[in-house]
Amino acid sequence: MKLKNIQTFNKSFDNDDTNLYLPWLIACMVFLATLAVSAIFMVNSTTARLSSSFSNSITVQIPINEISTVNEKNKKLALDVLASYKGIKRANLVIPEDVSSLLEPWLGKYANTQNLPIPIVIDAEIDRNASIDVQILTNKLSNLIPNITLDDHREWLNNFYRTLDALEVLASFVVLLIVLSAIVTIIFATRTSMGLQKDTISILHLIGATDQYIANQFSIRAAWLGIRGGIGGLVVAIPMLIGLEAIIKVSEAGVLPQLALDGSGWIGVILILPTVILIAMFTAYSTVLRTLSSMA
Repeated sequence: MKLKNIQTFNKSFDNDDTNLYLPWLIACMVFLATLAVSAIFMVNSTTARLSSSFSNSITVQIPINEISTVNEKNKKLALDVLASYKGIKRANLVIPEDVSSLLEPWLGKYANTQNLPIPIVIDAEIDRNASIDVQILTNKLSNLIPNITLDDHREWLNNFYRTLDALEVLASFVVLLIVLSAIVTIIFATRTSMGLQKDTISILHLIGATDQYIANQFSIRAAWLGIRGGIGGLVVAIPMLIGLEAIIKVSEAGVLPQLALDGSGWIGVILILPTVILIAMFTAYSTVLRTLSSMA
């Protein structure tokens, strides 16, 4: 008799309307969570790459002169000053072809024309621990070479970092909202399902079924629905992420840093599914226990 009622209870889940819409809601939440989590990891990896590549770099630009001898003189003078300045680890002249390739995302094929007044560019690496004063170096170069400019990459990196930090906070807030929405949705679906099966639950209590057993049945069901919805959301989100990375790689938007998920990012995406399952199981289990205790 007990086994028959338990089988009836488990079979009644098949006729529960929450089986229809809950996986779809979870799929949508997993899809959005995947995009938000991917954005967080992309921002972190981009920040790390930019920090290692540009945080200790400065760029010196010397306006081109119509007299070639003046250009050679200014070039040698700037390199000598940089080489002798304390805190400069290296200073390399950037060849015109490389400068043209840097300008190509903005100017296209016109960046390669010989008539374009491309400045003389020197790439230098500084030692931040040497307490180098970039402004003093700029003044020293300006006194020797008119209209010379010096760009400290850390200044624009700091502004860019603030933008990335804001995006990371926004993505984290979105993930938090998705988690809270998933919990509320599962609570509502579980309570609805319990209401539909109130008579069956009462019969199970009469034959000796414990609250923990009933809660386990609901948590197992919630886990199954979470698996269905989670896989559905990932099936849509992962190809979209792969396609986005491919589009960015083949695009000519060289002015922007490459956005891509590293190994830890993909692990984070994969862990979304077990996280959703655990949230669904724990939420359903605790909801059933609280509801049954209030009915006692």
